[in-house]
Amino acid sequence: MIQTEHDSAALSVTSSAILELISEIEKRDGSSRDRGFKIPDHRGYTVVNAVGTDVGKVADLYVNPNTRQPEYALLQLGNHTLGIGDRKVLVAVNDIEVLENNQVKVSVHV
Repeated sequence: MIQTEHDSAALSVTSSAILELISEIEKRDGSSRDRGFKIPDHRGYTVVNAVGTDVGKVADLYVNPNTRQPEYALLQLGNHTLGIGDRKVLVAVNDIEVLENNQVKVSVHV
């Protein structure tokens, strides 16, 4: 898990790959769906904890810009109406379990 201090359009990882937010790629190039890319897109899904309590939303996905394959999910945590305690964290997509009803559960402590 990587905690972020600000939004960033690109994230450098330890390999030579550069990852980009899918929303930024779509703004620049048009929708991924229009180009035939079929990626698991969980943006907007509700993030739940181990007991099923809503703790946030999937805000965006960091993907390989060439393949559009997601590597990390950007999670917006905290559901306070005034934004108190809200934070954004990055979680590897391998640490996310997709549930029914547009929900995901994270297998690491966030």
